[in-house]
Amino acid sequence: MIISRRHGIDARIPPGAGKLCPAAVAIKPVIDFLGQRVSFENVHLTCYLNDMKMESDVPLQRATRSLIGLLLTFSDCPIMMKLRLMAYFHVPLANKEHTGFRFIGMYLIAQYLRRSMNLPPDWDLDQLPDTFRKIHQANRIRAVAESDAAVNGLILLDAFAESVELQVEKFLEGMKPFFSTYLSE
Repeated sequence: MIISRRHGIDARIPPGAGKLCPAAVAIKPVIDFLGQRVSFENVHLTCYLNDMKMESDVPLQRATRSLIGLLLTFSDCPIMMKLRLMAYFHVPLANKEHTGFRFIGMYLIAQYLRRSMNLPPDWDLDQLPDTFRKIHQANRIRAVAESDAAVNGLILLDAFAESVELQVEKFLEGMKPFFSTYLSE
């Protein structure tokens, strides 16, 4: 399985196709590709990200989680579009610490930019629970997936997002030592 930003995926809904979930449309090619493959099957994953090449042997469900997460952000889903910047800085197979850092950093930069445009910023992260609730809703598109690997990839993606959500305060507290040079007078 090869993932590359150089190979764009067009997830747009064709005119006259009726109302389809843009998130489901975006991941359908992966679902079709997986067929009846099982989630615990090991695969060799190669990812090309600009000038970097990353390789790893991982369970298919972990590779699927990473790929589906990436594809969802490139979909036309209005909820997942808010995460598109995370796709630009995608870290394949990232753990929850990497994802938490990227997500909260992205969110705080967005608040800074909102303030610079005279829009109300959310410095206290009060709107994060609603953002995560909407992400969970978008992640619950399992009906399109029939293969074990695809369903488990979606479940892992949703659980991953939930673990980041539930630990935002704990995560930020754990980050303090890394920011010690910024936290002293």
